[in-house]
Amino acid sequence: MHPYLNTALRAARRAAESLVSSQDRLDSEIREGKPLPTILPNYLRHAEQQIIRLLSKSYPEHYVVGQFEAIGDSSAQARWEIQVLDTHSNYIRQIPAFALALTYYFRDKAEHAVIINPATQEEFTASKGRGAQSNDRRIRFSDNFSATGKVLSGNWLSSGNFETAQKLTNSGYSLCDQDSPLLAIAYAAAGKTDGAIVKGAKTKLEAALLIAQEAGALVGDSTGAPKAVNDVFIASPRVFKQVVQTLKA
Repeated sequence: MHPYLNTALRAARRAAESLVSSQDRLDSEIREGKPLPTILPNYLRHAEQQIIRLLSKSYPEHYVVGQFEAIGDSSAQARWEIQVLDTHSNYIRQIPAFALALTYYFRDKAEHAVIINPATQEEFTASKGRGAQSNDRRIRFSDNFSATGKVLSGNWLSSGNFETAQKLTNSGYSLCDQDSPLLAIAYAAAGKTDGAIVKGAKTKLEAALLIAQEAGALVGDSTGAPKAVNDVFIASPRVFKQVVQTLKA
């Protein structure tokens, strides 16, 4: 594992532990009637600080930027970006499907990525040109739908992507909604689903896309176009073609 990725993983684990250990205290404060917009940022800020402290100490010449704080020279070629929590609703309700992500950029190009589901301790990592792993196991996309059926992950409900969902279910696809765009893509990259369609994500997807590409995914949109912005579709080349044909029919 690349030293940068190893350091990022250690930092992300610290933040993941902080998020999980804070859930009961957050729940107690909510039940006491304290306003969520006031108390939630305190827990997220504390988790983010775990990452910032370790990265800024290990790489003082790098720029580290999170949701609440940034340290270092913003003009530095080496930059870390922190996404401390993807999908607040699952975290608040203690549904075990939320994520944090770390992405390392050099000259604005993503080189290393870490995604963790703190609730399940599932870890997804990738380095540009070095492949992708899930909990130290190398992952690759399959060229065929699994024997258990055709399953696609996504953020179907939160995105309101109902027309696409209807077309797919009418054609025999099963849809899995993680609510978290980062997990939807990471799970597909790890073979838990056969692909992922994410629309209108409010969180940056670079970490997840690097992991998917290093796992052998084709990245585009649900129309088959190669450049995806607000409509991201990832799958193996063969599955990608099958799904696009289904949606165009």
